[in-house]
Amino acid sequence: MNPSGLDFESAYRRYNRRVYSKCLHMVGNEAEAEDLTQEVFLQLFRKMDSFRGDSAFSTWLYRIAVNVVLMRLRRKSLPLASLDEVIEVREGVFSLEQVLRPAVPGQFQEKGDRSCRSEAKVLQRLRHCGD
Repeated sequence: MNPSGLDFESAYRRYNRRVYSKCLHMVGNEAEAEDLTQEVFLQLFRKMDSFRGDSAFSTWLYRIAVNVVLMRLRRKSLPLASLDEVIEVREGVFSLEQVLRPAVPGQFQEKGDRSCRSEAKVLQRLRHCGD
């Protein structure tokens, strides 16, 4: 347990409306605010153990929320490229799939699978708490 004395589920129940309101205020779109709120709580799940108690928990969570929204807004302002595009490299032309494939098959799969499973559990909890 962190210095706030809150576990993840308690933090979600206590702060989800405030986080949603902040996201909505910053982006002005309800659907996007819901997505951003979910992203904030995923970040909270990942970083909850790093809360040191130097500030109030709500201040720390508010900062996570603002940073998540700002990152989304920055990404939106960047030009988007299609995943179907081909990446040209001096030695030749490679598809995006070839570039992203690990050099050793299965090299990143185990860590990625564990990470995906934990995040899936968090999403499932968020959906359950919202009911």
